[in-house]
Amino acid sequence: MGSFSILCILSLILIVSCSNITSAQDSPADYLKPHNAARSAIEGFNIPNLVWDNKIAAFAQNYANQRKDCKVIPSGGNGGHYGENLAISNGYISGAEAVKLWVDEQPHFDHYNNKCIDGECLHYTQVIWNDSLRVGCGKVKCDNGGTFITCNYYPPGNIPGQDPF
Repeated sequence: MGSFSILCILSLILIVSCSNITSAQDSPADYLKPHNAARSAIEGFNIPNLVWDNKIAAFAQNYANQRKDCKVIPSGGNGGHYGENLAISNGYISGAEAVKLWVDEQPHFDHYNNKCIDGECLHYTQVIWNDSLRVGCGKVKCDNGGTFITCNYYPPGNIPGQDPF
């Protein structure tokens, strides 16, 4: 009886510890769903869904781990092999909320002229870039209590002179 009680207590502790870990990080689906919703919302174009890439996610997480200062400094995208979107917050932000920030730039993109107007739109165009097929993201809690999130894309988007669709 005594060993059964100890086992139950240990199991409870592991579950609580695991739930704390998952609340700090996001699953691949937490990033993919809003990315792919934005891509499928483009009418008249058949933009393929992004798929999660563990190699790219490892790159993104490694870079996020270096940004505990919460400074928005581009990683260099693995020598230009990856596109990149960065988001920071002075508090907690989820992966889905970061993607929403980027997608919310959509009104600033003038598709007809293929340029940003009245604000930033390059995060949005990377999210919906037709030729980008894989994504991986990383997240870290900053030393100041904020959150740093990076998503990297392959092939990279936002190529000058090219249309995202």
